[in-house]
Order: sequence, then structure tokens, then C-alpha cells
Amino acid sequence: MFSATDKIYGYLKTGLGLWLAMALVLDAWAFAAQVYLSDEPPAPKVNPPDAKENENPETLYLPVFPGSRNVPMDGQLSTGGVAQQVLLFFAKASVDEVMDFYRTELKKRKLRITEHRFSPYSGYVGFYHTNTRTMRMATIQAQADGSCMIILSSMNPLPLVGKNMEIPKDLPSLPSAVNVVTTSSEQGGNKNRTVYFEAWGTPEQVLKELDERATKKGWKKASKERRISDQGLTLQKDKQLCIIRASASSNSSEESPSSSVTMVVVENKPAKERKKP
Repeated sequence: MFSATDKIYGYLKTGLGLWLAMALVLDAWAFAAQVYLSDEPPAPKVNPPDAKENENPETLYLPVFPGSRNVPMDGQLSTGGVAQQVLLFFAKASVDEVMDFYRTELKKRKLRITEHRFSPYSGYVGFYHTNTRTMRMATIQAQADGSCMIILSSMNPLPLVGKNMEIPKDLPSLPSAVNVVTTSSEQGGNKNRTVYFEAWGTPEQVLKELDERATKKGWKKASKERRISDQGLTLQKDKQLCIIRASASSNSSEESPSSSVTMVVVENKPAKERKKP
């Protein structure tokens, strides 16, 4: 469940709008994993009395990986309608190096660590902040050039418990879609949405059916100038661009194939219509 789509987003080489959407969808997996991947009902891992919870308040109580580069963001971010705070960094390091750094630093502060490895290319390390009743996480995603994206974030995942997220009605869906996670953000008037779900079928079968269903909803293949890559689907509708990727899910087999699907929808408004930061 919530298997990573590995390096598929390494192919998306556009501006900050897509980087932000990518950060959101990975971060949403991390928060949702607090609910869905736990062997026990969601409950905070309370830190010992002498734990140092309140260090690094300027970076969401999480340290910054040495030598990493911050990418400023503004606007509103949410997962399943629940607000979250996000800081985005890039570093010339491997996922293992970054996860080891956060594991070591948080242990020094005597915090009870929560971590999960989605795949060799992504994972997170974090802790529960008692005073604010929020999860504080460093989520890491490998990039195609050998560097990695680091998302420092804060959100209360408990409102996601029992909440059935749905694929937005204007986007193509599949009857077998499960484990849906949605995120949204707005930056300078540009709106980003991400949708993640799992469905029965091979990636090729899933993409073919999504393409057919997208046509019925008014989406069409994006022009060559607007395509991000030839992998997956790139669709357009009015001012919106929808990038769809699919990969075999972690529990897929030849007898019972299943796929993980990620959609990134970006609406770029003309400069004169954008909100000033």
C-alpha cells in the first residue's frame, strides 16, 4: 500500500509549480501512511520528558540537512482538505545519507522516531510534536540527477482517519480505485492538485482505460509543446495540464496485477490574472 512510483517524477522538468505538486504528493503519502501503514490505531508516540522537541522552530522543529538549498514557497497547502506546512529543499546527497542524518539528529534530541521507507528512492523520518499535536517529518525523494528533494512538513494526520478521499469529478477515475489521497496547493495564482490511488490492472491497462475515460470528460492529448515527456499520459483541458503516471504496485503479481497511479494537475493562469505573493 502506498508504494512509491520510484523515479517517475524525475522526468518532470518544469518550473516550481510541478516541483511543489511533486513535493505535496510525496508528503501526502507520508502523512497518510501514519494512518494506513500503522499496525495499530493511530496514536502519538509520546516523547520522554527530557526530549528536546522545540529545537529549530524556524524550520518546523526539524534540522536542515547540511548544504541543502531551500526553494521558497508561498500559498496554501492541504492534504485531503487538512492544512499543512511545507518547506522544500534540494541536496546533493542520497536518500540513505539524508535519512541517516535525520535519524541521528532526532535521536540526539531523545525523540521517539517514526520512519518508513517507501522504496530505494523515497522515505521519511519524523516525530510527534506534543505541544502542537502534529507530526513533523522530513520526507526524501531521489531525483534523476543523483540529488534528492527534502520536504520538511507539519500536519495533524488524525483528521484523515476514516476519511474517504475521492478522485475529483473532473478527472478520469477507475471503478477499482482504492487508497485515494488528494492534495492541493496554490502559489501566486497557479493551482496545483495531486491525486494518488491504486487500481487493478497493469500500468499499460490502467493508462489505456484512464485515457478513454478522460476523453469523455473533455480532456485531450496535450500538444507536443506542452508535453512533459512521452511516458504515461499528458492531457490538457482549457488552462489545465494533467500528467498521469502509473507503475506496478508493491503487491502486484502476474496472476493479480495492480498499479499505483499518480496524477498532477497544474493550472497556470496568465501573469495578469495571478495573485501577488
